[in-house]
Amino acid sequence: MVKVVLTDFEELWTEAKDKVNIKGFEMNHEGRRMMIDRFVGRNEFVPHDRSYYDSIIRLIRENLAK
Repeated sequence: MVKVVLTDFEELWTEAKDKVNIKGFEMNHEGRRMMIDRFVGRNEFVPHDRSYYDSIIRLIRENLAK
């Protein structure tokens, strides 16, 4: 589970940025949380068409505007 600044995430998918900083945790093989604070590129996200990420960003922005 990670979080990323929304504007950074949007810039990643519009190709204004090649990498964004993610912070959060992942579970190791022992079931323990391992903290994450690193830069990642588009290839480290679940593979979807660009339109999927455009829709996600739009929906997040719409919900934040409420």
